[in-house]
Amino acid sequence: MKKLSLLFLLIPFILNSCRKNETVAVQEESGTITFNQTSYQLKAGDSVVIKPQFSTPAFARRKFVWSANPANVASVKAGADNTCIITGLTAGTADIKIETEDKSVSAGVKVSVAYLPVKTVLWVGTSIPQWCTYPVNACNNLGLKCINTSISSSGICLNVGVLNNVRDGLDLCETIDEKKARYQGKVSASVLEAYYNGSYERAILQYLSQADAIVFDHGFNDAFQINRDITSGTDWNNTDRSTYIGAFNYLMKEILKRKPSIKIIIGGYLENQSDYQVRAGKVICQMQQAMSSHYNYALLDVWNYTGIKYNFVPNTSNYIKDFNSRYGTAYTNFITDASGNITDFQVFCPDGIHPFSDLSGNSDRKLDAIYADLLKKAIN
Repeated sequence: MKKLSLLFLLIPFILNSCRKNETVAVQEESGTITFNQTSYQLKAGDSVVIKPQFSTPAFARRKFVWSANPANVASVKAGADNTCIITGLTAGTADIKIETEDKSVSAGVKVSVAYLPVKTVLWVGTSIPQWCTYPVNACNNLGLKCINTSISSSGICLNVGVLNNVRDGLDLCETIDEKKARYQGKVSASVLEAYYNGSYERAILQYLSQADAIVFDHGFNDAFQINRDITSGTDWNNTDRSTYIGAFNYLMKEILKRKPSIKIIIGGYLENQSDYQVRAGKVICQMQQAMSSHYNYALLDVWNYTGIKYNFVPNTSNYIKDFNSRYGTAYTNFITDASGNITDFQVFCPDGIHPFSDLSGNSDRKLDAIYADLLKKAIN
């Protein structure tokens, strides 16, 4: 009987013990989030710490998530006590948001990011910017330093052929190790070294600490890949380096992960009138415009200011012959009409490709002025 009485006495304790293991639904504290200021202005590469204010201490103990949209303009890193470190990446405006994990409560601020003042420009491109005067003269006219690493016959895309190809070894998006694996033993040591200089690792990365902006003056030597990208449909998520967009995305990733504050500028082609089979000006400029719009990069729309329309110029049937006689060159007429007149493009580029082939200097001087005006707008 005593044992039974003792059992009844223990029942309440047993029941209480069981109840402690039961799952009890807890309603999380709700509240509001505010900020001392609702907008911030940053220079690319700079950071600021912001601290939200919560309506109650219990609400502040909930789990919160930070985000930035678009993420390429600014990045966020959550800190202690629900603070957030915002870092400016590229010029633009981003919405910074904090919200509860279940997204039931949120608040945000706006961040405007501007580039750092541009003092040094890294110019990367083909033979046109390598030998034309406009990269250096345009920069000098604006009080800027120019580092010109442009290389003749180079392009940004990764080509599949090895040797018997004018573009061999001159693919900008190819690493030095990749060039070594493909060409060592097939070319001389001096040629291989020149190929190494054509890699983005030497042409771009080694100058990032000095440069505030990069002008990508590529397009003409990648016309085949550009035309293919446009014809097949533009895929901005492409990472295939044998395509123009894929090669550009690869280069941007390699550059911006090392210096997110650098300003990217797209250098435009000379004209946007020629068909792909002629000089591909239409597709080149179409791609350059699309890239500028998609990535929000400044564009030097040179074609709108050179005046080149691919029209035939009256009384120019002997222009190239007289030019050769005057300067000792051996150029030939590229495209003519029934009367033998050449186009305004060949008057601008007597060899049919390069403005610097105009040994009178007129084309160089015109481009110097055009680029100075466009570059001034792009860096401000």
